Amino acid sequence: MEGVDVFLFGSKSKFVDLCYKIATDLQKDYPHIKRISFPTKGEFVCTVQEKIEFEKRIKSFFNVDLINDFEEIDYNVQNHLYGVASYVQRNKYMIDKSDICVFFYDENYQAVKEGKGGMIRPRNSGTKIALDYAERKGKKLYIINNQHNNQQLKIL
Repeated sequence: MEGVDVFLFGSKSKFVDLCYKIATDLQKDYPHIKRISFPTKGEFVCTVQEKIEFEKRIKSFFNVDLINDFEEIDYNVQNHLYGVASYVQRNKYMIDKSDICVFFYDENYQAVKEGKGGMIRPRNSGTKIALDYAERKGKKLYIINNQHNNQQLKIL
């Protein structure tokens, strides 16, 4: 992904943590790289300077990296108006700002929702909704999945 120097991050997950680590490691050789967080209501993130100040205060109690830090935080205030759909709206906002989108997605995964009377019904996962949106927007996509314990990468 030559020429990529801005990385956008959504919700906290193992995949996001991995991407964050990769972007942070890349900063050692490419210090111009920026990491931007797009939190939804209730998610805690901080800037690099805020983390430095926070860690100064708690260093005597802990000696570990407790939180990710970012060069910028985009709260997209309007996003908070959407309630439970805030993640979907946030993802669309991030996709609109991106040239390339990286997804961890397994097409065989089926999200389910419990309905009235305990009835289980399938629904699209948030990742699937975002992926479909990115495809409609014509974004360049990197789709990573873990089928049969073999890492696979699909580029669209």
